[in-house]
Amino acid sequence: MNEKKYIEEISNGTITDDILTTTIRCLIKNYVIEGKSKNEIVCLVEEYLSSRLKQKYKSKKWESYITKTVGSVFKQKKSYEKEEKEFQLNEIDCIKVSFSELEKIKLIENISAEKIAFVLLVCGRINQQLSKDNKIGTYCNREFFKDCGLSFSNANRNLINHLKQLGYAQPSSNNQSSFVEILIADIEYGDNEGIVVDDFRDFVLIYEKWIGEKIGKCGCGGLIKLTSGNKRMCNICWKEHRKGKNREKALRYYNKNKH
Repeated sequence: MNEKKYIEEISNGTITDDILTTTIRCLIKNYVIEGKSKNEIVCLVEEYLSSRLKQKYKSKKWESYITKTVGSVFKQKKSYEKEEKEFQLNEIDCIKVSFSELEKIKLIENISAEKIAFVLLVCGRINQQLSKDNKIGTYCNREFFKDCGLSFSNANRNLINHLKQLGYAQPSSNNQSSFVEILIADIEYGDNEGIVVDDFRDFVLIYEKWIGEKIGKCGCGGLIKLTSGNKRMCNICWKEHRKGKNREKALRYYNKNKH
């Protein structure tokens, strides 16, 4: 994700992402880089949420998450400084996945495991660019499985071991760590470019489209999985659509009963 552009969207009020945890973490990281104190950052984030959510904002609901995230980002900054790396906003616009990498993933012949391998590769490349590390991998936590379009179930988590048995992935030797390295990444692209991930909203659908699944586009540009129903909007736009319909329904009810 291009965090620099994301911060600009937040500042301009043009942000469309409804995943507030992503917004909060990005804001906190920006404030840490600006040199603000922990208390200042907590107050600024609370002000932002209050302004954005208005009456729906419940401080007790977010208090713990904000405080923990502030602490986490400060620790992250400290670890960067320890390794003499610059702690800055990410400016990654796209990630390339080669045709040969896609073919290797397709050979798994298990759609859930294929999606895990694809997201591992994309997120691993992002982490590699950010940390300048040789390893291509990421932490397979709840957010990771959400990116895969899968639940955080034991069955899905066990698919990591399936990828290990195939020689596709290597989990961390530390049992307390969820870090998994992907082992099928090409060293060089050459003319072997398969697809480019330049929109990270539900990006696993890019792979599903490549293997022939019916994937369409929402009016906002985001990808959607086409089903037998009539849904032609992404989840974010669908929520806004439903809100609008509910407001219209409430207004009609009010006008009908006000006399």
